[in-house]
Amino acid sequence: MKRVLSALLIAVLLATAVCAAHADTAAYVLKTVQTPQVGSIGGEWAVIGLARSETAVPQSWYDGYLQRLTAHVQQCGGVLDARKYTEYSRVILALTALGKDAASFAGYDLTLPLSDFDATMKQGLNGAIWALIAIDSGGYPCAVRQKYVDEIVSRQHADGGWSLSKAQAASDPDVTAMALQALAKYRWQTAADKAVTAGVSYLAGADYTSSESLSQAAIALCELGQDPAVCLEKLSAYALPDGSFRHTLDGEANEMATEQALLALAAAARLGAGKTSLYAIDCAAFQDVIGHPDEAAIASLAARGIVNGKAQYRFDPDGTMTRAEFAAIMTRAMELKQQTTDAFSDVAPAAWYAPYIGAAYEAGIIAGRGGGIFDPNGAITRQEAAVMVARAAKLRGMTGGASLPETLTDAAQIAPWAVDSVALCYRDDILTETTFEPLRAIRRCEVARMLYRLLVNDYVVEAS
Repeated sequence: MKRVLSALLIAVLLATAVCAAHADTAAYVLKTVQTPQVGSIGGEWAVIGLARSETAVPQSWYDGYLQRLTAHVQQCGGVLDARKYTEYSRVILALTALGKDAASFAGYDLTLPLSDFDATMKQGLNGAIWALIAIDSGGYPCAVRQKYVDEIVSRQHADGGWSLSKAQAASDPDVTAMALQALAKYRWQTAADKAVTAGVSYLAGADYTSSESLSQAAIALCELGQDPAVCLEKLSAYALPDGSFRHTLDGEANEMATEQALLALAAAARLGAGKTSLYAIDCAAFQDVIGHPDEAAIASLAARGIVNGKAQYRFDPDGTMTRAEFAAIMTRAMELKQQTTDAFSDVAPAAWYAPYIGAAYEAGIIAGRGGGIFDPNGAITRQEAAVMVARAAKLRGMTGGASLPETLTDAAQIAPWAVDSVALCYRDDILTETTFEPLRAIRRCEVARMLYRLLVNDYVVEAS
């Protein structure tokens, strides 16, 4: 009930004052930043705010920015700054918001410097925060992603807040809000979730003395999927009639304050519309596989529509898989035409999985448990999965003649009817483990790993 009430509150809020302020502020930024440059003010934040607010902007405005950025990147040889690595993070966010690949722009991989943990941390916690937000915005590879998460968590103060440096004893609302934005995608990790809970509590009682702090707090709550109404209400006191915002209550229109407010309003609008968050621009489909050994496999299959999550942004990599779910995945991977079958008495024609089971059955990939029973809700074992993957591979040209590897420690436990298929999977590196555990229920990440290796081997489609 609390979630329903919160959603209704957000919807009502966005339908009135927030939407109006959002449009006014976007129009103001577009009017005042006529030629966006490479830089913090009048540059990337304006680009990100307008792009993520989905405001109607002339394409020439974005094209002009990209042209200037291209010239800048080429002139500096891809080195945006030798010390301030937030320069890379900000540009990465802007490029990703515009649908560009920051890992291949103007001849340079602008994400690569963020894999240098020590260099990035020269800016203190700010470096780690924005590196994490930037690389996660587009699901970019990063060898030290988890190190950034751990570093941010380790820097939290006893009161739940964060500060820029270890030397600063007092927590800061701005830094705290940004740290929460970075950790929002990692709540599946116990330490990060605990840190986020304490951080949100700190923000609730923080003393805000600038509009920028309120904007960052609102963005943090939106990234976490929480109601930003209180922050936005306080932020509205800084708004001016022309859509601009002040830095302080007694100040004048301020460009940085206005651009940060635009980001906050865009974040709230996206939350209310049920869209991806401000900084979840083109990220991996599932937040609970970031840093997982099978992340690449899962992301690749998800991008092709072969695998789905168990909940929004969650794949549940270590969960088991039912026989019906496996049939659906195999049908999509092999691009089979869905059809029903009357071969199984326990597969109702109206069930969601019926056409997938029918397709996989008619293709010879799956079989029942005997007696006309398929057992759609039963967990599929590792040896059953190997048999079905091998059958699928044979349809695309895999031939027999393989033997189980001598290094396999539990070969004797594999059922006779599964030996040949398991051997084929080992021969073609679809399976590589030295202990197979044939009777164990297969995990979702293991299914993704097997299918990904099958696809990479070009039995179904070329690896992308």
